[in-house]
Amino acid sequence: MSMQIIWQATINECKSQEEVDILKQHLYIKRLPKSFDYLDESYSKIENKLARPIYNDNTRTTMSARHRKIIAQNKCDLMKLYINMAEAAVRGYRQYGEDEKQNLINLFTRLTSEQLALLARGPKYVPPCQIQFYRQETKEKIIE
Repeated sequence: MSMQIIWQATINECKSQEEVDILKQHLYIKRLPKSFDYLDESYSKIENKLARPIYNDNTRTTMSARHRKIIAQNKCDLMKLYINMAEAAVRGYRQYGEDEKQNLINLFTRLTSEQLALLARGPKYVPPCQIQFYRQETKEKIIE
């Protein structure tokens, strides 16, 4: 069961990384996904309002340019948000998989407190067969 969770987390991590790459590619080639087209719909509504004769040409041009700039900035901000969300998903799936791996390792390598204490202290005695590989000065330090 735990291995299935690890594999599923790895698959989801790869899919999220693919999504990050696609979004970054869209941003790089300056071709946003079709889902952002709804922001452009407001442009036609503003243009209809600005077409009224009560606005002079300078005001109409200024308002239209400001509206286009705001829409472009919103699209950029949304792309950044989507990329950040996808990157957070990649990190989350990676961490989830690592946690499951650690749980699996802990499950199969349970050590008693005496065994953990022995591992923490390390060996105090160096067997004689290992001493023959050291120089004489090092042997004396080890023996002391």
